[in-house]
Amino acid sequence: MACTPLRSTLALVLTLVACGDDGMVITTPAVVTTGDETTNDPGTAATAAPTTSGTSESDGSAEGDATTSSSTSTGDDTTTSPTSDDSTGPICDPGQPNCVCDNGLCIDGYVCTGGACMPVFVCDGDVEAPGEAEALPTMLPDITDNDDDFHQVTGVLSGAMDVDWYRFHGADKIGYVAEPTLEIVSMTTGMRVCQFLECDNGGVAQTNLTCPDGTKFAISGDLRPGCCHTTGFQITDLDCNTNDESVQIYLRFDKPDEDTCVNYEFKAHF
Repeated sequence: MACTPLRSTLALVLTLVACGDDGMVITTPAVVTTGDETTNDPGTAATAAPTTSGTSESDGSAEGDATTSSSTSTGDDTTTSPTSDDSTGPICDPGQPNCVCDNGLCIDGYVCTGGACMPVFVCDGDVEAPGEAEALPTMLPDITDNDDDFHQVTGVLSGAMDVDWYRFHGADKIGYVAEPTLEIVSMTTGMRVCQFLECDNGGVAQTNLTCPDGTKFAISGDLRPGCCHTTGFQITDLDCNTNDESVQIYLRFDKPDEDTCVNYEFKAHF
């Protein structure tokens, strides 16, 4: 039998036929690649040979030349890594201990110092209220301009921020001269002392006075005229524009030389 090549166009398989040494006919299938499929045998699909192309697929979702699959996260799922604590601590309310002052005010037991509420320095024997403000002074009994009438009072300032106020009425009596006098009997350290006056007749507007040498003229928070010094003094020039020079007298003690307890004693005449 002659060796004749066979060709099948329908199966697209080319079979090579050769004659062996023993006269047997040997057929060898040839691998033919058409399109995207590779076949080794007619009608049988073969496994595609590994190739490198412009597109690689690993899990059907990633494109590109890399064959390593990657995992992506989409939507609202996020992973939060540990971060530093952003907490600023408890809220510090104005007017509370060690917080900013509330328009210059603090809760009881604290005073506004340098814009912050700090503990009040309270000395033994100090009276917190009344006596801490011109509107709430410690009230003393009325006296006359007879020098036999006077007040003798002991007190204490609790440091540099403290202030003590006293108030009494001085009645002008016939035969006596109205001369408001503040005498310091004792004081543990220096401080400022003031007398502010308000005439019974005409009020502040009709209160005229001249401060003695060594003192300083001053106006109180409620606009009462007066004098201040570091020791006691007497106001001899008082005029209420009337024959009656009866007055309300306000005494103020403040500004000690040292931020410490200041014990004092004074004597007040009219």
